[in-house]
Amino acid sequence: MSNFEWVAVAVLSVVTTARITRLIVWDKYPPSVWVRTTWDRWTETSKWNELVHCGYCAGMYVSPVVVLSGWLSGWHTAWWIVCGCFTAAYLGAILMAFDGED
Repeated sequence: MSNFEWVAVAVLSVVTTARITRLIVWDKYPPSVWVRTTWDRWTETSKWNELVHCGYCAGMYVSPVVVLSGWLSGWHTAWWIVCGCFTAAYLGAILMAFDGED
């Protein structure tokens, strides 16, 4: 892989990790709410409960999954497409949030 491709892997991995972490920890998307609710039921008062309520905690587990999935797939085109979609969605939402008055 070229240096440009390694930089692209790094950027997509970071932004994809951020988007998935936010999806798990904060978003009101019904499947995300279901995951948090189910996790709360399973872990109750355990210290593991924080895993889906803390962005720093969840990000530490999401990041290796994102990077390893790319590496194990040989940076397959599907990895690039999925991570590209997560990256575009997150950057688009950030841009929309700061694009001015409604």
